[in-house]
Amino acid sequence: MIEDIEDIFQHYLTQYDSVDIADFEFKKAIHEDPELKEQYKDWCHTAGSSEKNGFRDFCQDFIESRNDVWNALNDYDE
Repeated sequence: MIEDIEDIFQHYLTQYDSVDIADFEFKKAIHEDPELKEQYKDWCHTAGSSEKNGFRDFCQDFIESRNDVWNALNDYDE
């Protein structure tokens, strides 16, 4: 079964807890796994991101959305 590419992105991001390290490890993985590389290319094309920056773009959006949730919860508490 093929995992959703965004689940894979989240896995790397949460496993390494650093965008730089997660990006490095993900790029290493796509060089070793042609199927993952093809999924990544398709995702980048669909998302309108470059292959160079697609993973980082996802991480930035993911982190911003998590921060938005926390900010909304904090606003509710006030």
